[in-house]
Amino acid sequence: MRKFLSIIQMVFLVGISTLPALTFAPVTTTASTQKVIFLTTTGINTWTVPSDWSSTNTIEVIGAGGGGGNQLGVANDSGAGGGGGAYSKITNLTGLSSGGSVTYAVGAAGTHAQPGTDGGDTFFNRTTGSAGTCADTTSVCAKGGTGGSAGHPGGAGTGGAAGSGTGTTKNSGGNGGNAGGYGAGGGGGSAGPNGNAGAGGNGANPFASAKDAGGGGGGSGGGTNGGDGTASAGSIGGNGGNNYLGSGGGAGANDADDSGSSGSNGTSGGGGGGADGGPTGPSVGGDGSQLSVWTQTSNSAVAGPGGGGGGGATHDSGTTSRQGGNAGGYGAAGGGGGSDNGGPSLGGDGTQGIIVITYTSSGRTSLTKPANNLGLVGYWSFDEGTSTKATDFSGRGNTGTLSGATLPSWVNGRRQAALSFDGTASYVSVGNASGAVQTVSFWMKPNSVADQKIMDLDGGTHQVQIVSSKVTATGFSGAYVDGAASSTVTLDTSWHFVVATTSSAFAASAFDIGRVSTGYFGGRVDDVRIYSRALSASEVAALYAGGTGGAARANASSVTLQNGTTLGAGNGLVGHWTFDGADTQSTITDRSGQNNHGYFNGGATSSAKTIGKLGQAFSFDGASTYVEAAHASSLDITADITLSAWIKRVQTSDVFDGILAKTNGSSLWDYDLYICGTGSTCATANAVTFESDTTGKLQSTGTITDTNWHHVVFTRSGSAYSRRGKIDSVLRRTPS
Repeated sequence: MRKFLSIIQMVFLVGISTLPALTFAPVTTTASTQKVIFLTTTGINTWTVPSDWSSTNTIEVIGAGGGGGNQLGVANDSGAGGGGGAYSKITNLTGLSSGGSVTYAVGAAGTHAQPGTDGGDTFFNRTTGSAGTCADTTSVCAKGGTGGSAGHPGGAGTGGAAGSGTGTTKNSGGNGGNAGGYGAGGGGGSAGPNGNAGAGGNGANPFASAKDAGGGGGGSGGGTNGGDGTASAGSIGGNGGNNYLGSGGGAGANDADDSGSSGSNGTSGGGGGGADGGPTGPSVGGDGSQLSVWTQTSNSAVAGPGGGGGGGATHDSGTTSRQGGNAGGYGAAGGGGGSDNGGPSLGGDGTQGIIVITYTSSGRTSLTKPANNLGLVGYWSFDEGTSTKATDFSGRGNTGTLSGATLPSWVNGRRQAALSFDGTASYVSVGNASGAVQTVSFWMKPNSVADQKIMDLDGGTHQVQIVSSKVTATGFSGAYVDGAASSTVTLDTSWHFVVATTSSAFAASAFDIGRVSTGYFGGRVDDVRIYSRALSASEVAALYAGGTGGAARANASSVTLQNGTTLGAGNGLVGHWTFDGADTQSTITDRSGQNNHGYFNGGATSSAKTIGKLGQAFSFDGASTYVEAAHASSLDITADITLSAWIKRVQTSDVFDGILAKTNGSSLWDYDLYICGTGSTCATANAVTFESDTTGKLQSTGTITDTNWHHVVFTRSGSAYSRRGKIDSVLRRTPS
């Protein structure tokens, strides 16, 4: 399989000639659902109001962070940290009509320079003005942070001021840290809905023994300031500022010979730690981090804004490399470049702004909102395939440990991998799973239907077991097997979907999968989930219909894209994966309505979401991570076909960069879209290539030799297989 070290977004798959019938029963569409749209294309743009728009909405914007200042290349000198972007919000915006056009701007990130460049303002619904800033008349606007100064003494970057923005809720970005003679200032954090951001820490000022230490980066909205670098013997960089949900990076450690070390990165919205300098080489400030990517269940109240980068620090190294930490998330600022006698050492970059639109659908679209993530507090897919740990993909960090005299083994599951338990000694220990619980769901395939224990959530009070060939759930008010009441289902050794619910929440304080006390389960278990709410009977049925309980199936007659374009089912759309936060949870939702939902493989997780060309994207490591959709007849396209994707290569030295492929179940390709890299056997290196074992290979005459975003489209049409390949909407070749 060809791997892609790259970022991919907005993948379309269209079978032009036919649209096969759905193989799953449709789920009834709710009349009113919440939708989330992300606007991340920088600069001034227009957005088309979707057909199901309503006046129940929230618009949130974050300005971009400023870049860190470079050090000037003279002795005893450092750059200052940039300022973080501001946050603004407005609710229930009126005056927008379905199909109307809205002018918006997403602030571009400030970059390191002498001085660092400013981050751009972010606004939504401009009615008058042409400045492209908050000086225009807009419905909501957030200021970007300014860049840090080059050299000491000089001014630090100023965080975006709340008062200069527009909105009903406004918070200020963190100021950058001042440059010291021997240490750079940290970048300010990005503001968020929970408050103003933390400021970057100040760099250390000159000390007789020439010790260097950079300031820590500021925490994101509602977070703390980064710590100052100290100017004393054995000096250390400042700690990064914390966010209320995460920690800042630690300071660079100073060892006995003053060699210095880099600051560590922040976590979950914290700023990066400042670096400690020494005579042997550069010390880089830690990078800031983001709480998480906005999703339908982790919205802007707990996600989005990022922490600032830590300030760099070094002495006598003569380096021109980056030493200031880069910002994290959206709207945070970069740290300054460290002290250096050679230099100039470089500051870190800020991050761009973002617009998040949340609205209640008027019900005129037919896509069903996935119900599986609302209230999800624990999710163990068992798709790792190898490990002694079972990852919790809910984001709560409730990692399970494979335990017992004989560990559970990795086997094929209901979908992808599962765990097999021996019935005598193997189990998964989760321990105290955070969050209240009212529902547990899982797939199981017992080796026999003899009486046995399956799982224990809290030391015996709430447990699931097999008794007299039926599932019973002690402590729960209701249990279902394959969508029906458990008392009506006599088990066999096939796969069965089990759900138990209760009206009274409890703490999963001692959660074991595969055993209850000394009683064990023999068989396979897959896709275990716990929820903080009681699922309704219709939701249980929807989870069962969804195979592993993934995104609810939808029978869509049309799909409305982010830009407002509506695609009808008759146009042959069979796959549409946006990779937006709302669509990339435990599964990757297929918005075509054909239910070709994707699943993570090779260690890929939803945490790899990143800033995209349109909204958000997914980042692949080029070694093992990929997304896979299960076999479906709608994907068996052997005639007319169109493939489309936005891609951004991380490097251009790979032999092959795979984008999208479909095999026929053996070694043959039905269709395969990839980039032939340097050193490949293709005729043209770095060309976009379409290959099919039945119709041959086609390469574009144009190539992709940079790491910018590019839109790639390939079409195969007609009995003679006339083929067209496009890069960035430019027709490259039309052979027949």
